[in-house]
Amino acid sequence: MNFMTAESDFASIADDLAPAGVVLGQMFGAKALYFNGKALGCLLRSNNAVFKLGRASAAHAEALTIAGATLFYPGGGTKAFKDWVEVPEAQSPHWPELAEAALNAATATL
Repeated sequence: MNFMTAESDFASIADDLAPAGVVLGQMFGAKALYFNGKALGCLLRSNNAVFKLGRASAAHAEALTIAGATLFYPGGGTKAFKDWVEVPEAQSPHWPELAEAALNAATATL
């Protein structure tokens, strides 16, 4: 998948979740999904996507079983955003379900 395809796929996820109030914005200089001002996910320059699932959630644990998925280390640093999971571009078929899980996590905290 090239960047334009990854970006289009990510935009499609935003379109699919728009009826629930999800909008596209920017995070780390890249496209991001937001709900009520809270970031749900982001498409990184590497074409990997990250999703905020909540470290104690079943969705978080399941996401980490996806081939190549890891905790998200912003900027390749040494400190993980433990509520976030980075999912490789090769696993993009999982992105819609992860975006929905991130939305569910965000709405649970309202």
